[in-house]
Amino acid sequence: SATTMAEVESALDEFGAPYVVKADGLAAGKGVIVTTDRKSAHDHAEFFIHQGAVLVEEFLDGHEVSLFVLSDGDAVVPLSPAQDYKRAFDNDEGPNTGGMGAYSPAPVVTPEIHAKAMAEVILPTLEGMTKDGLPYTGFLYAGLMISPEGDIKVLEFNCRFGDPETQPIMMRLQSDLPALCMMALSGRLDEARVEWDERPALGVVIAAAGYPAATEI
Repeated sequence: SATTMAEVESALDEFGAPYVVKADGLAAGKGVIVTTDRKSAHDHAEFFIHQGAVLVEEFLDGHEVSLFVLSDGDAVVPLSPAQDYKRAFDNDEGPNTGGMGAYSPAPVVTPEIHAKAMAEVILPTLEGMTKDGLPYTGFLYAGLMISPEGDIKVLEFNCRFGDPETQPIMMRLQSDLPALCMMALSGRLDEARVEWDERPALGVVIAAAGYPAATEI
């Protein structure tokens, strides 16, 4: 975290291009700038500093995927992974948004990657919460970056479905979602059998011109 432009410049030197500059705080998925242009990174950092502080982060190469599970505090049921696209415009040439579309399943999540994510990310998180006396019941969402080498880094956690990934996931879900929720609430997820339509589902966001900045109607 930086509060002066001198600190920003030092961090940009340390990480190098591509530069990742983010507002320090919640930004609804729209506060991250990824650029190879040093001046652009500088200008965005200066804008964010005027609002309080700025984060300069390491650029992560790979595919971002969303992995959802349902937990009853003991048993865990994974849902189909999805992949969403954050940047506006064709060819990822625009700014980051809350999501311009998504599809499920995510081919980058091979059975091996899925097992690794469950073993290294999801299960230790839930087990840690139980150990702390806070067993988790509900939906858990992990935003993961999968590197070309198959390494996994956690970008975020959330205790809800993600948008826009939920839409294609729900299009493929053949099981009764309210029934699954009731099984989670009653601690019976070990009895759950989740069925999926094998066909892929795709969602595309139609946004007003100017999004994610000021929009034009």
